[in-house]
Formats: sequence, structure tokens, C-alpha cells
Amino acid sequence: MIRRLEGAGIKPAAVASDVFGVSGRAMLRALIDGTQSPAEMADLTRRRMRGKLPALARALDGRLSDSDRFLLDLDLKQLERLEADLGVLDERIEGKIGLM
Repeated sequence: MIRRLEGAGIKPAAVASDVFGVSGRAMLRALIDGTQSPAEMADLTRRRMRGKLPALARALDGRLSDSDRFLLDLDLKQLERLEADLGVLDERIEGKIGLM
């Protein structure tokens, strides 16, 4: 996912420490939707990243093709499915440990 973004000239990892955190995911969804300017996407940030808005807007200024947006959407959905699966596994493990 990061390589696809960087190939389009978009480098959020240069500014954001957690590209897949709450703010990062909001910006990724905005990139996938393709409806917001780099400044509007940067404004989606929360907390500490608010102090980095100008640098973040520059990092989000690139060109994504429709194919890139489609593939990024698939990537993000897969990441979310894997995280959900990990949550299910964690619950199962905790349940098994609790039985011992």
C-alpha cells in the first residue's frame, strides 16, 4: 500500500508516524474517494499531527489513477479484515486460557 502511494508521489509516512492509525486511515479513505484536496485531507488529522498540517498537505499532493484508488481500497479492506480476524483469534485464545 505504501509503495503504491509513493509511486504516485504521495508520501504520508514521511510526516505521519502511523499511516494506519485513525488519522492515517481517514486520509487514506479520502485518497481512495478522490474528492478532497491535499489541504482538506491533511485537515482530517487529530491530536499531535495537527501541528504538521502544511508538511502533511505537501506529502499528500500526488496523482492517483482510478486503478490505484481501486487497489488501495482493496488493500485497506484486506487490512481491516485481517485485523478483525486477529480480534477473533485473540478472543478465542483468551477463552481457552481462561478454561485452564
